Amino acid sequence: KQWYQRRVVITAGDPIKLWSSTTSVARQQKEFFDHHFAPFYRTTQIIIKAPSLPPKNYFIASKQKDVNFNGVLTYPALTAALELQSKVENLTATQKRKKYRLRLCVDTTA
Repeated sequence: KQWYQRRVVITAGDPIKLWSSTTSVARQQKEFFDHHFAPFYRTTQIIIKAPSLPPKNYFIASKQKDVNFNGVLTYPALTAALELQSKVENLTATQKRKKYRLRLCVDTTA
């Protein structure tokens, strides 16, 4: 007789399944939200740098001093950021043959 050993490897790419217990409160709340509303995804931050623009100092009243913003708060940089934001706001995703438009929360204080 020959015996064959079968190995099953299960891979997971979903960070929720990798790092969250099925019994955790956060996981249960997420599953409830996904089931009753729409899937919720973690946010991703976009950090904007403008290395080719000259640095600019702005007085920050709460700190009572000038702060260097490395050219980010200039018209060209803000215009480029607005164009990028418009493109991101028009992103779509498809899940189970249904197309979703991604909703963004733009909060500069986060």
